[in-house]
Order: sequence, then C-alpha cells, then structure tokens
Amino acid sequence: MSTLKAYPVWDSVIRWFHWINVLCVLGLMAVGIAILNDKALGITNDGKILLKTVHVWIGYAFALNLLWRLI
Repeated sequence: MSTLKAYPVWDSVIRWFHWINVLCVLGLMAVGIAILNDKALGITNDGKILLKTVHVWIGYAFALNLLWRLI
C-alpha cells in the first residue's frame, strides 16, 4: 500500500503575510464604514478624529507588510 505524503504549498512567512493582509483589509473596512456612518452611530468629532488616526495606522501596517513581502 502506498502512503500519502504531505507537501507544504506555502511556507509560514507567506501565510503570515496573507493573514496580516486579511486583518488589515477587514480593519480598514470596519473603520471606514464607522467613519462614513458617524452620525448614525453617534460618533463625536473627537471620536471621528480617533477613528481616522486608527485608519491611518492600519494603513501603515498594511503598507509595511507589503514592503516586507517585496523585500
């Protein structure tokens, strides 16, 4: 009888890259939707500034992840 042999398709670095991308995209979408619906959600101006700051930091994480992958 022949035995099955597993061959890894993607290494752990690639998997981490993809999962960080997934989390960044979901985070950017969630914060962006919250910013767009600020009045319906009752977000104050200070809260909106905080959301925009978080949005920018998630974008930086996304860009650094891409840079890490390109290098």
